[in-house]
Order: sequence, then structure tokens, then C-alpha cells
Amino acid sequence: MDGHGSHTYNYEFMMLMKENDVEVMCLPPHSTHWLQPADKSLFKSLKSHWEEAGRKWVAETGGCRVAKKEFFSLFTPVWQSCTTAEVCQNGFRATGRFPVNAHCIAEVAYAPRLTTERSLPASSPSATYANHSSTLTSVSDQTSPVPADGPSATGPSTSQSASQAVGGQSSFKPVSFYDLVKIPTRQRSASTKRRKPPSSTLTSDEHFEFLLNKKPKKGEEKQKSS
Repeated sequence: MDGHGSHTYNYEFMMLMKENDVEVMCLPPHSTHWLQPADKSLFKSLKSHWEEAGRKWVAETGGCRVAKKEFFSLFTPVWQSCTTAEVCQNGFRATGRFPVNAHCIAEVAYAPRLTTERSLPASSPSATYANHSSTLTSVSDQTSPVPADGPSATGPSTSQSASQAVGGQSSFKPVSFYDLVKIPTRQRSASTKRRKPPSSTLTSDEHFEFLLNKKPKKGEEKQKSS
């Protein structure tokens, strides 16, 4: 389950799980596609069976829309075929949760993510600005500096030469959107910080002690608000 959900701080829910010998684990963020048993087996099987049932429905009805009263007649057989003990057990086995097996997770799961940066095509505006800036730089380097007593009367100035070399266009510097418009930022107060549970096992004694210490504070806040 997600560690930031409301069940993490629900004392009654945790007591119900502990009384029924259900061990609740808190998964690390952005890892449910590798560690969540339901994502590995149950939902995956449900999606494939549901797509197959949808194709059969379209073929039999000629593409008619599924009415509300006919939805469960189509969905119930799909759900019953997926929510079997074998499918649920395969989810825990594939994620290495039970039996515990760290080799079930592929090595690519621990590798750093690749960047999505790509080289800009030559026709893009950013590439045009870059080429234009490099052209201006090369032209200004080739031209002679202006004398201290001002430009000569017989020849054009350096800026005029640069403008003529790039087709009569004046030099400019590209400006990003963030430089033109000030983006407002949300200021979070210190009171909105949420305390993290001390253990990833939410039915452990450490987590129950954390919930007991947090529960009276919630009651005091409700009394103050009332």
C-alpha cells in the first residue's frame, strides 16, 4: 500500500488487520509496478481478460455501447476468472514477497533512469537562435575593432557590418518564457509537514506507538477547531 495514504494513520484499521493476522507493509514510492502483488498478477490479468471480453462484445453486438444494466453481466465473469487463489499467489511469488526472494526483481529496476533529452532539429526555433548567435559571434571576431576616436567616415561600423553579414538583421539575445513572466511559487507553512512512520511494517509495535502518540493530537486539533 502507499505510505502516504490515509490508512497509514488509521489506528482502527491497523488494529483490525493485526487481530486477523494480516501484516500490512508500506512500499517505497515509485516501486509499486515491481513490488505490488496486485499490479503484477491481478490487475494485469483483469486488464487482458477485460479487453478480450470487450472485443467479443463488439463482435457480437456490432459495436453497441454497454448499458449500465448490462455492465455487471459482462464484468462479473471477467472478475471471477481473475480473482482466483492461484492468480493472487502468483502476484506474491512474482514480486518476491512470499516466499521471500530478492532475485525476482530484475537488475534493470535498480539502474538509474535514462534522460529524455534529444538533440533539437535544425528547423526548430531554439536551433535557429543558436545558429544566429554563433553567426554574430564569428562576424564580430572577424571585423576590426572601432577606433577610440569613433568610426571612420569612409567605412561602415562593426555593428553595421555584422547586420549586413546576417542579412540585415540586428543582433538579439533569445529570452526564455520564465524570464518574461514571473512564475508564482506556493509557500508551504511549517505546520503542514507530515511525520513519517518509524517503520515500513504498519502493523508493528513501533507503528502502533506512533499512532497512539498521534491520535490525541488529532483530537485536540478537532476540539480547537470546534
